[in-house]
Amino acid sequence: MRRRLTPLWLSTLLAGSVTIPWAMPAGAAPPEVTEAPALVLQDVQGRSVDLADYRGQVVLINFWASWCGPCIVEIPSLRRLYQAMQGQPFEILAVNVKEGAFKVHRFSRMLAMPFPVLLDPGGEAFTAWDAQVLPTSYLVDPQGRVERELHGAVEWDSDESLAMIQALFRSPTMRNSSGTATGDAGATTE
Repeated sequence: MRRRLTPLWLSTLLAGSVTIPWAMPAGAAPPEVTEAPALVLQDVQGRSVDLADYRGQVVLINFWASWCGPCIVEIPSLRRLYQAMQGQPFEILAVNVKEGAFKVHRFSRMLAMPFPVLLDPGGEAFTAWDAQVLPTSYLVDPQGRVERELHGAVEWDSDESLAMIQALFRSPTMRNSSGTATGDAGATTE
């Protein structure tokens, strides 16, 4: 596993964007779970894609651009994740930000992106989701809530990332107003 992680971290370090998204400082509260903003965009074939149609599935929304080095570095691991998750209630929606349909279609074919590639030519969805950098990814649970927001390139098929995604398939965890997780019996877990 270390051999696969080193090139990603080295590449993102050189590009100025190193992120370990699953690491949380000791004593930090889990991320606040919020309802996912609406997301209705056209894909590269001109079909309308609505996030609401994916209720009941875990959805990884990845905002990216073809000129973004860390975005490109992360695409092969997104492909591997997509293949590994076949047959499970999971989807990746790759949202290209501020590029034209022809360029994005050609680029996504060149990189063999097997998941839906959506167009956000004006950056409205990027802004509505309060994304600030590329790549930015969101994990949306089956109930349509944003469980995680991740900035920078991620090795999506790493053991840590797979565990983070698999956790969203388990029985839903409720979060109380303080942001701590509570199990079915209401006991706080750390």
